[in-house]
Amino acid sequence: MKRSQKSMLLFASAVALLVTGCALIPSKPPERMAIQSDRRIVYVVPKWVETPTQKNAILGVAFQNKYESDSKFDPYPYRVEMGRGASYVYDNGVLGVEKFTTKVVYGPPNSPFQPSRYRNFARIYLKVGIEEKGDTFEITLVPQEKVKNSNLDLSDAEMADLLRRISVTYRMSFESPKAREEVLDGIKRLLREKPGVEGVFVLNRSGYAADVQDLEIVPSKGGSKVTMKVTLNTSPASSDAVSDKINMEDLINQIRKEVEQV
Repeated sequence: MKRSQKSMLLFASAVALLVTGCALIPSKPPERMAIQSDRRIVYVVPKWVETPTQKNAILGVAFQNKYESDSKFDPYPYRVEMGRGASYVYDNGVLGVEKFTTKVVYGPPNSPFQPSRYRNFARIYLKVGIEEKGDTFEITLVPQEKVKNSNLDLSDAEMADLLRRISVTYRMSFESPKAREEVLDGIKRLLREKPGVEGVFVLNRSGYAADVQDLEIVPSKGGSKVTMKVTLNTSPASSDAVSDKINMEDLINQIRKEVEQV
């Protein structure tokens, strides 16, 4: 290796140490702690909602992964990207909900410095119980264990907020005595078009929002037949603060009632 290349590598290592500080120290082995809690998160979900296939879903309930990041040059020309977010994995009757932070350090263009990546997390595992009740499933989550590899923590309140951010997707149809144009005008008054997404409308309410797509209005005997695909997204305000219960069936019925009145 030439002296100039060796000097560049040493310089890159020194700058990386300045940029990342203690993050260069390897993460400690994950620490595991049993959780003794009476808390129960409960979802009431109709059996006929669509069933996602991804790992962040239980039956018809999909959890909303999130990630955001920002970057800066400090010191120039080394760029540091900081990220934060939440993720979910359901497997074999257990749901893992995780809060995490990430750090990636990038070297100057055309330098031998390879990006350095670091990830800290705090994760809670919950036992999942599923009970059939008529035309619905009642899904109950019970905290069992916490695992973390740093000082980052996931509190009970934060866990509950993350578990209140769910979505279900379903199709609905109804008959209207009104003509097609009148129904369409009414829907446009009730819903707003989603910015940048053609053919998708949004209904925003306290605690939840619904994306409406695949809207079809066709003439029928005595009026019009309306069909649509709805994705219902909830927020922490959707649940009862005492019982941590989200009744998706009730929310779906509220949306149906509003749409049918257009």
